[in-house]
Amino acid sequence: MGFEPAAVIAGEAREPRRDLPVGMLGGVLGAGALYILLLFTCFQAVPDVGRSTRPLADAATALVGPVGATVVLLTAVVSCAGSLSGFMMASPRVLYALAIQGDLPEVLAAVHPVRRTPWVAILTSALLVWLITVSGTFVYLATFSAIARVLTYASTSGALIVLRRRVGPAPIPIPLGPFLAIVALLSALVVLGSTTGTAVRDVSIAVVLGWAGRTVTRRWNRMVVATTA
Repeated sequence: MGFEPAAVIAGEAREPRRDLPVGMLGGVLGAGALYILLLFTCFQAVPDVGRSTRPLADAATALVGPVGATVVLLTAVVSCAGSLSGFMMASPRVLYALAIQGDLPEVLAAVHPVRRTPWVAILTSALLVWLITVSGTFVYLATFSAIARVLTYASTSGALIVLRRRVGPAPIPIPLGPFLAIVALLSALVVLGSTTGTAVRDVSIAVVLGWAGRTVTRRWNRMVVATTA
């Protein structure tokens, strides 16, 4: 979906409590409306859109000619560059936050003395992305990424239900939040059931390795604290 990086960097915003809900909901609604219009246009302009390898470019060609296809392809390049830039801003801060709370090695929490950025987490994130990129095909990586996102959304939905019961409504509650969380969990199960077994297996391995690394790191931190106390 792409809206979750806004929540990752919200701590660096001036008024996150005021701006974040409006920005995220507005972005999701705007992107959803744009996707619906694009799908409608493709269905109308491309005779056999199911067999098209580049439906947006084909729709642009049908509407305004070859120039339209070129514009769409250039827009796709700019969009991918913007998405990667946003990812490189948000992803290292996830590693930084996990290191701060003791779930990852402390070195990932290092902050540059001048630029005040988590430079070790940035370099580590870039290296990990490069390794994953060269390890498989585009289709496989897209599937892997989609499953990882679905699991993230499902765990967030589950956390919402648990936290509502433990601590009550959120500071900015969304109407029917628990109901929507249950719908999201069911949707995640449907998506996972329709994906390939190989991708689910590899994502499961990554989750297990991540959990094992977190457990080892937390135990190591406890040992260090007990030794220095």
